[in-house]
Amino acid sequence: MDELKELNNKYFKVVKLADGVFALIGTKDAGSNGGIIDLGDYTVIFDSFLNIEAASKLREVAVKLTDKQPTYLINSHGHFDHIVGNIVFADCHIISSEPVRKKIAEQKIELEEGREEYQARLAELIELKEAENDSLQKATLENEFVFISNLIKEDVKIIPPKITFSNKLILTGSARSLELITYENGHYPGNLVGYLAEEKICFMGDLLFAQTHPWLGDGDLVRFKQIMKQMLREDVNIFIPGHGQVASKKALKLQLKYIEEIERLLKLKKDGQEIDIKDLSAEFSNWESKYIFNFNIDVLAGKKLS
Repeated sequence: MDELKELNNKYFKVVKLADGVFALIGTKDAGSNGGIIDLGDYTVIFDSFLNIEAASKLREVAVKLTDKQPTYLINSHGHFDHIVGNIVFADCHIISSEPVRKKIAEQKIELEEGREEYQARLAELIELKEAENDSLQKATLENEFVFISNLIKEDVKIIPPKITFSNKLILTGSARSLELITYENGHYPGNLVGYLAEEKICFMGDLLFAQTHPWLGDGDLVRFKQIMKQMLREDVNIFIPGHGQVASKKALKLQLKYIEEIERLLKLKKDGQEIDIKDLSAEFSNWESKYIFNFNIDVLAGKKLS
């Protein structure tokens, strides 16, 4: 335990889930969570963070914990806070679903062509943050500032996956096997999870947010609910969310309820009623990233509800 504490840093906390299986609970400096899975004769990294310094620290910690360099990197989906660190693992086999690979390749071009615009926006955000008094709006601006700051670093280059699959891929090592399973839509088109059947552990990527408002704007609410219900039936005891602490099935139930409440509020908004974050149930009042609530409402209000 003391050994693990020594590996904790400004970017993440290391949590041992089983022998050779670790969750990395990211701070705001890292941007998201990650994972290290020792399959015996090779190591798998699950997601690579928004911050390349955090990704470098992830690789360093993985070598200390497994006594070998990583062989595979899994991209659960294409949001920048999970893939910017890919460049640190450019010598590894990077795996995702085909929809995720395609989207990351598009983002690579968009970032390269829009770097000057991003730099201009960063300068604008500095002024906007200083002038803003509303706490939620200030948090929104700060989140955008952190994202762009990490994207336009000189060493940043988006590296798309080169290995893709449909439905399921099994990585088999001498100690255990890791099942990669894709889910159409939900949080993101082609998002995947990493499932360790023997240990009953599942790395969820952003199909799960624990005690923090989930970003719903790029997905499909109906499909998201279906995935939550399906995962509740699976033989899994430990869930590693894309954001938040290591969780149990209680977190899936809460996220399902959150999505249902967002749907309810969107219908009220459609009927012309004013809605606010305080209209959510009290059990969500202490969730982190409250600014995402307004993002969800504003973006989803423009989509057709089922």
